[in-house]
Amino acid sequence: MAFTLSSEAIDNLSELLPRYTQYNINGRLRDRFQLVDRYIQRSMDTEVNAVAARVAARAGDRTKLQNMELPICMQQLGTAHSRLVGTFLTGYPIFSMVATHELQDVALMYNALIERDQERFKWVPHLSRSLRHLLKYNVMAVEVDYTTQHTNQLRINGKEREIAAISYSGNKLRSIDPYNFLFDPTVPLHELAEFGTYAGYVYRRNYIAVKMFLNSLQDTQKEYCILKHFNTALDNSNAGAPLYHTPDVHPLEDRNPEGDQWEGFFGFTAPNTVNGATNGRYEIVVLYARLIPNQFGIVKQLQKEGHPTPFKLIYVSGILVYCEPLRHAHGLLPIVAAHGYDDDLGWQNNSFVENLMDMQDGGSALWNGSIASMRRAVGDRALFNPLLVKPSDVNSSNPVAKIPVRSNAYNGDLSRAYMSIPYNDSVSPQLQGNMQLVLALSNQITGLNPAAQGNFVKGNKTQSEYSDVMQNSEARMMQFSLDAESLAFAPLKRMIKLNYM
Repeated sequence: MAFTLSSEAIDNLSELLPRYTQYNINGRLRDRFQLVDRYIQRSMDTEVNAVAARVAARAGDRTKLQNMELPICMQQLGTAHSRLVGTFLTGYPIFSMVATHELQDVALMYNALIERDQERFKWVPHLSRSLRHLLKYNVMAVEVDYTTQHTNQLRINGKEREIAAISYSGNKLRSIDPYNFLFDPTVPLHELAEFGTYAGYVYRRNYIAVKMFLNSLQDTQKEYCILKHFNTALDNSNAGAPLYHTPDVHPLEDRNPEGDQWEGFFGFTAPNTVNGATNGRYEIVVLYARLIPNQFGIVKQLQKEGHPTPFKLIYVSGILVYCEPLRHAHGLLPIVAAHGYDDDLGWQNNSFVENLMDMQDGGSALWNGSIASMRRAVGDRALFNPLLVKPSDVNSSNPVAKIPVRSNAYNGDLSRAYMSIPYNDSVSPQLQGNMQLVLALSNQITGLNPAAQGNFVKGNKTQSEYSDVMQNSEARMMQFSLDAESLAFAPLKRMIKLNYM
């Protein structure tokens, strides 16, 4: 029997979007993530003098000593991320099946499917991005969607070549941006797929991309499309408050062409604007929710109308355009989510990068203190008599310019016109020593020694001693990897396997 929805059911399902997104758009997590990104991008220093020195340097002035934010978070993040990528994503296929002799044929077929989908749906970059999210924000989320896609291929018809349309189905993995991740906050994150009420995400596309998306839905899953809402969604006239969020990682520079100020950035109206579409972009919300069908007016469509059933709902510009009851064998919401550090504190745990932020602050303060001392040595603090010399001559930008005296100083004691203040820097060596201590503490926090980061370590260690040192250095990352495998990759692999079967 074809799946159809009554007007009452469509109205009830349309009300789910504001109900399930009111928690996720409060901004507290987004502000926390944005702070982490600013530390990684080293864009925290917005002090007036630091900004002036930066502007002068970009204008060509190489005499100004700028403040510097040490790249502690960026360096440690890069090392840890490369370790996780090497642990999870370097095999081919990345999730290979090992079987006994009797099941070798099954294992070969399974691995062949993994190899195909790994390339067609670009699993590696999506999972790599999610592992980076895990280190940055202490959260990763991946959608496991068994989908059908259309493409073209060449076929030989006699002596001629022709283009033929084909379709293929497979597991598509999608890394979910934590800034735009919608989730049920009433369950632990690693139990979201099993016990959560809903999970989803928001993303944006232009008019042409949305048209292509709606056409693909109509071609592959027409029975679940709410066709009468397509034109309304494309009009974008019912779009409410925006759900999609783009962080402001560089507050002193406008580096975000995808922001809400299209005309301010590019100087002209968005080229894809159609029928009043905001900046030529549409918000698409993909929402997976467990619903009790008869409570939403979905009757005579499913065998178990009174049991919680997973549904896939898609909204474009706030308009419901797709509703599909999911019949996956695993019975889970097809979004795997987990914290990196999980000891029942949930969001109260610091992420890998957040543990290093105060180290970066301390190291940067010590380094900039040393730079301030260098500015003092180069700048030459002095006393001068404005009646005998002009202030503009004393403060000349030319370091070798001569200082003329006024006429009333002729034949007088010139030592009364200018007197340099002696400067003895006894602090900078201590500041630089303490900075090295801060860098060493950051390594102790993460457990990654300099050798693990690719730096040469002087010493006469034997090969076995070096192996022991490196093994101990990798212990914490190994524990982190084991937690990620258990909480995120194990259920992800299970979903993939059951989808194929």
